[in-house]
Amino acid sequence: MNKKGNGLSDLNRIIEYRCPVCNRLLMKGKIITVETKCPKCKKISILRNTAI
Repeated sequence: MNKKGNGLSDLNRIIEYRCPVCNRLLMKGKIITVETKCPKCKKISILRNTAI
């Protein structure tokens, strides 16, 4: 018997990573650590997944 819903559990949820300065969406996904530069405000950020 299948349950209706969006099919995402807490473990499979895709995380949104946003710029801490301008709040622009930088990426979605599962990461360990990544360094990125916001194309809007040029802030360089190190993003880490704290859910691991």
